[in-house]
Amino acid sequence: MKKFVRILLYLFGLVLILAIAAAALVYSYEEEVTQFAVEKIQGSLATQAHVEEVELSLWESFPHASIKMSNVLIEETFAEHDTLLHAGALFLEFNVWDFVTGNYVVNEISVDDAYVNIKRKADGTDNYHFWNTRAENEDGEFLFELEQVNLSNSRAGIQDDKAEFYLRLDEGDFSIAALLDELKIRIEGDASFVMHEVSIGGERFVAEKEIVTDLNIEINNGDKAYYIDESEIAVQGVPIGLNGSIMDLPEGVLCDLNLSGHLLSIDDLVADLPETYRNAIAGYRLGGLLTFSGSVSGLAGVASNPDVTAQFAISRGQIEHRNSGVAFSGMEASGSFEKKDGAAEKLVVDALKAGFGSGTFALNGVLAEFAKPWIDVKVQGDFDLNDLREFAELNQLDELSGRFGISADFEGKLGEHWALSPYILNHLKIDGKVDFEDASFRLHNSAHAYESLTGVFSLNNQDAQIEQFSGVVENSDFSLTGYFRNFVPFLLLEKEMLHIDATVSSSRLDFNTLFASEGGGGEGGGYHLAFPSNVDFTATLAVYELHFREFHATNLRGKAVLKDQRLTLNPTSLRTSDGFFEATAVIDGSTPGKFVFDCSSDLEDIQLDQLFAGFENFGQTYLTDKHLKGRAVAHVDFKATFDDALNCDPKSIVSVVDITIRDGELINLSSLRDVSSYVGSHALLGPLADEEALEKKLAHVYFDELENRIEIRNQQILIPKMIISSSAMDISAEGVHTFNNDIDYTVGFKIRDVLSRSNETEFGTVEDDGLSNSFFLSMRGPADDPEFGYDRLAHREKRKEDRKNEAQNVKQILKDELNLFKKSGDDQPQSTVTGGNDQTVITVGFDDAPAKEEQKQDKRKRGFLKNAGNTEEEGQLKITIEDEEDDF
Repeated sequence: MKKFVRILLYLFGLVLILAIAAAALVYSYEEEVTQFAVEKIQGSLATQAHVEEVELSLWESFPHASIKMSNVLIEETFAEHDTLLHAGALFLEFNVWDFVTGNYVVNEISVDDAYVNIKRKADGTDNYHFWNTRAENEDGEFLFELEQVNLSNSRAGIQDDKAEFYLRLDEGDFSIAALLDELKIRIEGDASFVMHEVSIGGERFVAEKEIVTDLNIEINNGDKAYYIDESEIAVQGVPIGLNGSIMDLPEGVLCDLNLSGHLLSIDDLVADLPETYRNAIAGYRLGGLLTFSGSVSGLAGVASNPDVTAQFAISRGQIEHRNSGVAFSGMEASGSFEKKDGAAEKLVVDALKAGFGSGTFALNGVLAEFAKPWIDVKVQGDFDLNDLREFAELNQLDELSGRFGISADFEGKLGEHWALSPYILNHLKIDGKVDFEDASFRLHNSAHAYESLTGVFSLNNQDAQIEQFSGVVENSDFSLTGYFRNFVPFLLLEKEMLHIDATVSSSRLDFNTLFASEGGGGEGGGYHLAFPSNVDFTATLAVYELHFREFHATNLRGKAVLKDQRLTLNPTSLRTSDGFFEATAVIDGSTPGKFVFDCSSDLEDIQLDQLFAGFENFGQTYLTDKHLKGRAVAHVDFKATFDDALNCDPKSIVSVVDITIRDGELINLSSLRDVSSYVGSHALLGPLADEEALEKKLAHVYFDELENRIEIRNQQILIPKMIISSSAMDISAEGVHTFNNDIDYTVGFKIRDVLSRSNETEFGTVEDDGLSNSFFLSMRGPADDPEFGYDRLAHREKRKEDRKNEAQNVKQILKDELNLFKKSGDDQPQSTVTGGNDQTVITVGFDDAPAKEEQKQDKRKRGFLKNAGNTEEEGQLKITIEDEEDDF
């Protein structure tokens, strides 16, 4: 125990002696050494250095002696004299024996809390060539023969304007072996730091990555070159191999580098991209592993760029839509990248396969020149359309579902930054096929849902051939074959035209829903009609059944052409109301909110009651499907203006209708009932008429045929004079019916048709003379409550017409049968025929005024008892045709 204590005392004494010796040595040499060191360092620098405090230490870097400099500032070589290096503490370490020899050789430098600011301007000048050739003097030397450089908690900024490169490093710890002389610096060792920011070519990459390096670099000032030998840079623990050289030449930077990376995180690489690129894919999460090997070789200068080549492979790749979770998953891909000097970039994807949602996706091809891409790509896929809607954020669609398949080749040049234009798409070669099954979609805020869509399309450049396309829109179905011209530009660009040339067939079209407005719809709801401004079509139509409100039709056939928002139907035929309808029509919708309808049509064998019901009685209640039956043949010219809600402007209606009605019936028509009431209450006709029998006859009137031309204009229906030969009576009618349901009618009938069966009057028995004077009444005012009156003018016109017709008829009979009217000097024919013992006198008068003796007869009697037949009196037969201007 005593021996052990003795040894400890010896050691303690030795340490004490050494400490005292060291203290004496430091005291003896500190001023000399520190002053000499500062002078030699200052003399070796091509710029100014500032040191706050210098002291000599044997302990801080024991067993070496060291000169500690605090708050060291070395200025850059530029005229601005910005900071090149600032250090909180800098230690120059050398051997203690150097105190004896007087030759100080610094073989290790340690720096704490340093900041290094390295710059190179666009003209190639830099701020870091600050070291002069070593200085000597007769008193000794102070040399730097570095074997080790240590930096702790250091930062660095590297700005290279010539290469458009900026790098900022934080929290750096370096421990490297280095050789420093006037020609070259050899760096071997490890370094770790955080790469805070990097900018290349003006694009800012935000890194915040932990970098660990294993460096083997020689910086040769004579060659102005960096020689890198099997170095490694690990980014977030993922190593990238690096070897080769970089040489600074007057005309640029000569590169010969090889790089390789194994299983690099794609997610981390994307996080380092510039902000503009990160924002473009902010809605997606990228993942997977990237393995690559490549080279950079050639001159990087003002007029040239180095060649870049790389081989890559992606495994377990993923592109996930952040909100929906739909992703390209399990991606496996391989390919290459090449960028030769003077040539465009070229990316070759040998094979890319991935799952897409519940389906699959594959791609291979070439992409060249990223700024204005040229592509030659083949795409294959089979996936769910709703996955596509969510992944691609197709916000214009509220619904999209069904299976979609594609197999297509795309070849051609795109615009700058992948921009598309009509010219580009017109020169893009596209060949392939797309198909979908049980698909459905609904546009945003649309009233229509498109369902059960099945289609097969062959792509041929910009066009698509419709091999088969069918589906259901609300209550309507359709099937198309034909072509979509300019299909691809229409899908990808705004304001591009789509031209459709197709055959369209349907088992049922329901325009109640097809014309439904947003939120309106269907029967009783609102309607909205609009012709698209960017769609033209030529369609051959075959529709089995068609519905719109109360109108129903079958077997529609025709041709429809839409061009410049102007729809032409020529010709179009259909069956409706148990008859046949054929029309040529033009609907001009080129003015927003306005549609001009112009139609010429022929109707054959149409059931009038069904036609009136189908057209909802044309908006009136006076004459409805309950009042009218018969079969009609008509030619109709019609023109009118509608708004986009299908409301007609009454002022715009112009129409001419040539119509023939056969086997007609008028049932419980209020105006005819009113006629019987008026006749029954008339002062002269009432006593002679059987009102009850007349009303019964007029309650249901049958007629064989009616023919007329009806005109519509200025909100009036103009009905020329027509004769209805009916089961009840012969009726003539003419007049005007306004859109406000006011009428101005003249109705005429034979007086004999309203007389009582006995025909007995106070004048005796009234016999039918074959001419039967007519009675004309007027109907004016509201159609549901008109005012009746006697129409004198109509009566006179009728009498004149009858007189003229009868006179002509009798004249012809006498001429043909009795050989009268032979030419003589007298222009007024007058003849007496004598036969046998009896004398028969035939008197024919064509005077406008009646004979005086006849004018003396009772006016009422003459009005009803007109002589136009045979009356035997004393062997004479007298025939008289008279013109009577009497009225009631």
